[in-house]
Amino acid sequence: MKLRLLLPLLLVAAASFAQPAAQLDTQRKKFDALVDEVWEQRLASNPESASIQGDRRWNDRLTDRSAAAVEANAKKARAFLARVEAIPAKGLDEQQAITRTILLQQFRNELEDLRLKNYEMPLTQFTGVYLAIPQSAPLIPFATEKDFTDWIARMHQVPRVFDDTIELMKRGVRDHLVPPKVLLDKAATQIEGLAKTPAEESPFAEPLKKLPASIDATRQAALREELLNAIRTDVLPAYAKLAKFVREEYAPHGREDVGTWALPQGAERYASLVRRNTTTSMTPEEIHQLGLREVARDEAEMLAIAKKLGFDSIAALNASIDANPALHPKSREQILDNFRVAIAAMYEKLPLLFNRLPKQKVEVKATEAFREKTAATQYQRGTRDGSRPGYVVVVTYKPEERKTISNESTAYHEGVPGHHLQNAIAQELPGLPLLRQQGGFVAFGEGWALYAERLGKEVGLYTDPYSDYGRLQSDVFRAVRLVVDTGMHAKKWTRQRAVDYMHAHTNSADVMVQAEIDRYIAIPGQALGYKVGQLHILGLRAKAEKELGAKFDIREFHDEVLAAGSIPLDVLTQRIDAWIARKKQMASVETYDMRTVAQLPPCALPAMLATSGWSKLAAQDGEVSIAMPADFHPAKTGWMIHGGAAWDRPGTRVSMSYGSWAVYSFPAAALKCRATINGMEAVVMDTRDGDGASRIVWLVDSAKQSGGHDVVLELSSAKAEDDPLLLTIAQTATRTAPQLH
Repeated sequence: MKLRLLLPLLLVAAASFAQPAAQLDTQRKKFDALVDEVWEQRLASNPESASIQGDRRWNDRLTDRSAAAVEANAKKARAFLARVEAIPAKGLDEQQAITRTILLQQFRNELEDLRLKNYEMPLTQFTGVYLAIPQSAPLIPFATEKDFTDWIARMHQVPRVFDDTIELMKRGVRDHLVPPKVLLDKAATQIEGLAKTPAEESPFAEPLKKLPASIDATRQAALREELLNAIRTDVLPAYAKLAKFVREEYAPHGREDVGTWALPQGAERYASLVRRNTTTSMTPEEIHQLGLREVARDEAEMLAIAKKLGFDSIAALNASIDANPALHPKSREQILDNFRVAIAAMYEKLPLLFNRLPKQKVEVKATEAFREKTAATQYQRGTRDGSRPGYVVVVTYKPEERKTISNESTAYHEGVPGHHLQNAIAQELPGLPLLRQQGGFVAFGEGWALYAERLGKEVGLYTDPYSDYGRLQSDVFRAVRLVVDTGMHAKKWTRQRAVDYMHAHTNSADVMVQAEIDRYIAIPGQALGYKVGQLHILGLRAKAEKELGAKFDIREFHDEVLAAGSIPLDVLTQRIDAWIARKKQMASVETYDMRTVAQLPPCALPAMLATSGWSKLAAQDGEVSIAMPADFHPAKTGWMIHGGAAWDRPGTRVSMSYGSWAVYSFPAAALKCRATINGMEAVVMDTRDGDGASRIVWLVDSAKQSGGHDVVLELSSAKAEDDPLLLTIAQTATRTAPQLH
């Protein structure tokens, strides 16, 4: 009797099994090639982003921001959209199907932006090329002489790029597409500040701090002079010219009404931004009402803590916090230390919440001086190759005016288990194309990070009640965003009304409230993703807990949420629903004595295994082929295949984890094993262990496997008629992987 297990690593609908294998393979390879082409095009058209990701191929260029480039990009987007649409989803594996959905959304959004001419509003005090260039300097590796000459070449291109940007702004004035004046006045001030900074002290000279010893002293001196000369002759004059244009010619055309509703096609613009930032079909009014409810819920919890601390109202507790010197940082360094301590404490708790943890580390640093007055604390992702860690970039400006009570929750949000953990895992997931590893959706990424803030409470952190109160302050802050963002952009609130509402429902300093409201004006809809995403994840968790009961494992749930990288919320819902269904099927584990199975007709074994969700592919001439369930993929955290082991120890567990290796235990004398991948022999090792069984191991290239290739394992039992070779096939979950590397 020969049992042949065919494990297709392709997540396809059952009907796709009928398609010829060669046709499926061609379709999938064609799609993968298209995804790679899209990614290459995006890197080439955005050299700064490529550099930050560690790709040096375009280090000597800046993004072309001319009107001609806009038209060329529109043409490419239309062509790519047509090519993606031409490849049917049927027949693609699960990750490919998700990538297809994401690409369709992205290209349609890009074309919508072009139709609405959003590119004609290229800067505010929060966005624009004048900020992107200096912000990129600390994130680019400078290790070779060419890295420095490339940066110098970029500096020489700044005047051209700024002239192109000015031309787009002039078009915006003509089409009545101009940001609010209140934002442009502040942008002009920022640009003027950069223009007046001495070359040696400017952020454009940041690379000079990284001159490696491998470059001799004479050449270092020459590079230093070349860069400083480029900054003096090209960069600073370009910034001065841009500042003058914004201050004198552009800002006067800025609109007085701050909401998107005041722009041409304003309601359509905002609805589009709401849809893409939340990846839901919620309307601005629905989100506004959700925000009001969440503010009330958070404030009820805050009042409960206030009363436990001896205060009869939130206002009384807030006043006490404001007046308590112990709850205000004494220095910038104290703020950074608060973040480091919180992140270190959470790292110790992560195994309680996750099976899969990232290898990439995270570090804490202060926000750059040139933008700290208007910046918010944020996360900057590291590089896939590990050459740069992830950073939590903390605002330390005027520390005496800040409070310490929200530092812990913000550390969890920006670091672990928030942005850093989610982004680092995405970069390390096998099988995801770079386009997915490096991309993201606001509602997923920010929703996860806000959800992550409350995980600290679940694992015993927030031991200081003031920090727990700070967590709720952070949460209500995000709920307030739902109200004021939709209020200004859909309900015609004035800026002052939004400021007043935020003051009424948060205890934030006025400098922060002013900056935050301006941020929502400058980037409409972006702030909606936090709370909408958090509540969506919480809803999926509640559903899983209810339907799975005792089978629910928080670690498995979190691993499943993160197992496909950053994805739209509707796609996440589909994935979690499928995971719940799989877990429900895991109740029974079928064990068969091969001597009994050998007496059954060939078709009986697949029929028996179907009770565990397996299906038959073929059965003839005494050989049985079995297909895994359509939604199976070994790269999913927690999936296992169990093999019965040895003479007296049936059911010993072995696992297939993350698609990179597999272990099966069987009696040595009873088994011969051959493994093939795409028709090629895999590495096979046969090593004795202490229980008298052989452990047959094959190592698989995870990159190849995750691309959707078949793995065929042939087990030939020479003594099946004499010995009880037990085979257990189950779908279950594992918390730890075997100690075999």
